[in-house]
Amino acid sequence: MARVLKAPSAADFLAIVPEIAGFHPRESLVLVAFDGRRTRGAMRFDLPASDSPAVCARVAATLVGMLSKLEGADGVVPVVYTDAPFGPDIPRSAIVDAVIERAEQAGFDVRDALCVAGDGWGSYYDPDRPPGGRPLAEIDHSPLREESAAIRPPVAGDQRGDTALPRVDLATVERVARILRELAARPSCERIPTVLDDVPSFLEEVIVGAEQLLDASAAVVIVLAQRAPFRDAVMLQWAFDRDVGDRVAACDDAWTVNGAPSDPDLAGLMMGEGPQPDPDRLARAVDLAAAMAARAPRSQRAPLLTVLAWLQWASGRSSVARAHLDAVAVLDPGYGLAGLLGTMLDRGMLPEWAFRRPPSPTDRSAEGATGPHADERSGTDLAGTDPAGADPVATTSGSARSDGGGGDQSRAHASVSTDLRMPSISSNSGGPIVSGGASCTTGSPRSSARQ
Repeated sequence: MARVLKAPSAADFLAIVPEIAGFHPRESLVLVAFDGRRTRGAMRFDLPASDSPAVCARVAATLVGMLSKLEGADGVVPVVYTDAPFGPDIPRSAIVDAVIERAEQAGFDVRDALCVAGDGWGSYYDPDRPPGGRPLAEIDHSPLREESAAIRPPVAGDQRGDTALPRVDLATVERVARILRELAARPSCERIPTVLDDVPSFLEEVIVGAEQLLDASAAVVIVLAQRAPFRDAVMLQWAFDRDVGDRVAACDDAWTVNGAPSDPDLAGLMMGEGPQPDPDRLARAVDLAAAMAARAPRSQRAPLLTVLAWLQWASGRSSVARAHLDAVAVLDPGYGLAGLLGTMLDRGMLPEWAFRRPPSPTDRSAEGATGPHADERSGTDLAGTDPAGADPVATTSGSARSDGGGGDQSRAHASVSTDLRMPSISSNSGGPIVSGGASCTTGSPRSSARQ
């Protein structure tokens, strides 16, 4: 049974946006997408450095182009988050105006446009907006916060999340290091012979039993990750399934000079093309890769940090992925796969599965039908690219409405439901994120006039 939280006012809606996104946005423009009366997800982007008309037009074209790729999306609420004071005039109106204009041209129903500043909040459509904005306490004290907290723990942190690796006690680090020394002391042809006979079976055993990670298993994964084919087997099999691991193993050593698989289907998965990974398995893979990287010696950590960065990107957390790639650049500045992934983030590439319509509630498991996991969210983070410099994407895709919607000055607020897993995209002028979670449906309408 879906839980729906009614949000009758803009303040109530803003109280739940971080839950939709999966983090507290900072210096960001968030596009909350709607599919009919229900939210479809959230897309976060860094605020552009300039408010010039040319820059705002380019950014708006790129952002609405991405929004147009989101299956089923026909409405949007842009929300600006900035630490700047509200001031006599609502902040960042130039970029919001450009996004509204572009979205309406693409056929989206712009339901409202909101700003949360350092000392106040307001609607760009509100004719009675006070000069310093409305009190932030209206958001903080919204009953929706308490209702949402009763469903799952509140989100913590901004779009960069917690990029620190998990803490590992010294005894564990020393045990893993000892095993690694023992493996290195053997002739290469005798290293981990039983594992090399069937790498996919070993990797599946590790992720299935991730809660009971053994030191020996961690050491073997660390060794495997030093070679491109095995590293990609770790990354892709953990993200998808055993079948993908078998396909990687079948490639043998047929890897490209950049360290990517020569099989076009496998290369497509690495580029975000293909079936959507299971969110629960992907979350386990992220945790497991982080645990492995934390156990790896500094000299052998770069491959696993790159695997972790890709898994975060595949999950829709580009800002976190960027932070891990920055760490790789310190450890091994020339590491090939990290450079490839960094280029993808620089270009604002998102996994194609981030834009697909989520499965209906009837398609989910019995556990999922009674409520999402505590860590399910609907936000995607596009971090690390510069929207102003990106190539604009056409805004007339089939997922955008074709009946217009720019003339109606009536704005609707929402109710939040927790029955769907949906992608949401967040970008600092950087790269993307994917996770499942809360959704909204429109509630009571509010009349307002665009200033």
